[in-house]
Amino acid sequence: MNNYKNLLKNSLQLLFICSFLVVICYFYVDSQVAIYVHNNNLNHFWFPDQITKLPEFFVYLSVPVLFVTLVLRAFRELKSYEIVILSASISLMLATFIKNILKIVFSRAWGETWINNNPSLIKNDVYGFFPFHGGEAYGSFPSGHTAVTLAVMSVLWFAYPRYRWLYASISVAVIFSLVIMNYHFVGDCVAGFWVGSVTGMYCYFLIQK
Repeated sequence: MNNYKNLLKNSLQLLFICSFLVVICYFYVDSQVAIYVHNNNLNHFWFPDQITKLPEFFVYLSVPVLFVTLVLRAFRELKSYEIVILSASISLMLATFIKNILKIVFSRAWGETWINNNPSLIKNDVYGFFPFHGGEAYGSFPSGHTAVTLAVMSVLWFAYPRYRWLYASISVAVIFSLVIMNYHFVGDCVAGFWVGSVTGMYCYFLIQK
């Protein structure tokens, strides 16, 4: 019971901190960073763009990995590393589900125009949240790529703490690349961080139980 209370306490504390940071980013950081990136052509670098594709690799692997581990479980007990892999796959899928719902609820306009001439800060000076508007044109918040990355990295963070420096480096690299390419506002990534971290934390501890 104490473990569940600690999980709830930690997730709520993280929610409070991230919510506070999202508000700060919205008023003082997001638009300024996006305009700076655009005006200085920082989003034309090849390497950060490639880094943003890493979360997509996780998504492609999640379904076959989940299928294989469940088949193995039908015939024998899973090994410890297989349980970690299962936890990461379920965490990723859950994070994807949650971020899709939140994108509809918050419906934030993008920083740049990417999809079907969508309204954006850079092109149309459209900035803000349009709750329940829905649609890809208003899907900036939260960052799905960040959520997916943290959903996997947070499971590994608890499972193999020796390599936390690596998980932190990967997470920072993905978030930095998303911002520097103007794919997301900083606040989007903060919210994605919360979604992925919390799902990873719950999935790891509950599946371990």
